Amino acid sequence: MENDNSIKRISTTALAKIFGLTSKELFEKMLSVGLIYRKDDKWNLTAKGTSYGGVVQFSEKFGDFIVWPETLNPLEILPDSKYTLLNSTKIGEHFNISNQRVNNILYELGWIEKASKGWQITALGAKVGGI
Repeated sequence: MENDNSIKRISTTALAKIFGLTSKELFEKMLSVGLIYRKDDKWNLTAKGTSYGGVVQFSEKFGDFIVWPETLNPLEILPDSKYTLLNSTKIGEHFNISNQRVNNILYELGWIEKASKGWQITALGAKVGGI
């Protein structure tokens, strides 16, 4: 994503509200997928964060802070390859149950919901690490 001045950008806190997350939850999510890092008690952008449209902005009141394109969906950003992702089939194999049963359990937990073509992650599912 390019740094284009015509793109409306919002703070991480404002972005968190859009997705029903606390600021802390969204900062932790962005940290876990490699968009930001913490140094000297301050959040900083990584190259990956910049590639997703993150920009450091200055305000008299708040000093430097990071803003993001308002269209960014941080819940869809995949973590770096050091994580192994499991689908319902793999989870089912581990517990010797069908992938349909796994999906029903995830649905009952509120982590996924039915979509037009299968299942999709919910905000709650994303909070617990689902992608």
